[in-house]
Amino acid sequence: MIITRADLREWRIGAVMYRWFLRHFPRGGSYADIH
Repeated sequence: MIITRADLREWRIGAVMYRWFLRHFPRGGSYADIH
């Protein structure tokens, strides 16, 4: 499963986690890499 910015917006995660995700995975990332 690939997680993208659109997924994060849809899931309404917090601003801090959203920024962390974009810093570490600017093009999105697989669930396994992120978890």
